[in-house]
Amino acid sequence: MRNRSFNFTQVFGSIFTLVGLVLLTVCVISYYNEQQFLNKAISSSGIVTQLGESRSSKGSSTYYPIVEFTDQTGKKTIFSSSYSSSPPAYEVGETVEVLYEPGKPSQAEIKGFFSQWLAALITGFLGMIFSTIGLANLFAASRTRKKDAWLLNNGRKIETQLQSVAKNTNVRVNGRSPFVVYSQWLNPHTQQVHVFKSASIWYDPSEYISNQKVPVWVDPNNYKRYRVDLSFLPEISN
Repeated sequence: MRNRSFNFTQVFGSIFTLVGLVLLTVCVISYYNEQQFLNKAISSSGIVTQLGESRSSKGSSTYYPIVEFTDQTGKKTIFSSSYSSSPPAYEVGETVEVLYEPGKPSQAEIKGFFSQWLAALITGFLGMIFSTIGLANLFAASRTRKKDAWLLNNGRKIETQLQSVAKNTNVRVNGRSPFVVYSQWLNPHTQQVHVFKSASIWYDPSEYISNQKVPVWVDPNNYKRYRVDLSFLPEISN
């Protein structure tokens, strides 16, 4: 019994988990580097001399402070903060506390939560989101695989009547939605009608499934646990 949906869910979950782990790694590295910087840094007083403008591809602007300060050797240094915002977080003429490593005044930072920790905060937050979504999909794929294996070994195979083929608009990849197959079966013992929905498949199977009985593997004790078997359909080419 082939499982097209499982492969998609597994690939989707793997990609999101990998991206999440990369972002979390960047977060840890960013946090570690900042801590190392703080362990070596000394403080000085600086003045915001002007505000630089950074424009996004969409045309919106954010503003970052350009700061002048004097290091411990008496040398004046000007640097641009890596943190920008709109409206600007600083004003021209404002006095700020500057942190820098001895001998590296050009790599100075303004002391402040966002200017120091924003990179770690953003990558950590996004990493948690991607990892959570990815792991949830991998867990769902694993449960589906175990359920299908159980049904194949212990379930009952019934022949159901095709009802329709429809697009699964809840899923979109590159602007495309997969298709699902609906079928139904009348339980002769209870006279109840059971409706079944297949996993998603990435082509329209209508011409290969018309007037065909659709096999479904069910748990005899719980008809809500089932797997629509579409193994009779041709494989999609890669």
